[in-house]
Amino acid sequence: MSGGSSKKTGVATSMGIALGVGIGAVLGVITQNIGLWLPVGLGIGIAIGVSLDARASRSRRDDS
Repeated sequence: MSGGSSKKTGVATSMGIALGVGIGAVLGVITQNIGLWLPVGLGIGIAIGVSLDARASRSRRDDS
């Protein structure tokens, strides 16, 4: 990255993955089926993160 302009692409995806795995792990422990809920939480987290990244990218593009 050069100068003072740092683009934060992928931040929402990373946060979505982390939150999805956390929620999936909690649900897995509660239901005693972590093998099911961990990947479900991961998938949902990725989907939410990618959609938030796309929205942020679109708004940055519209602002320029």
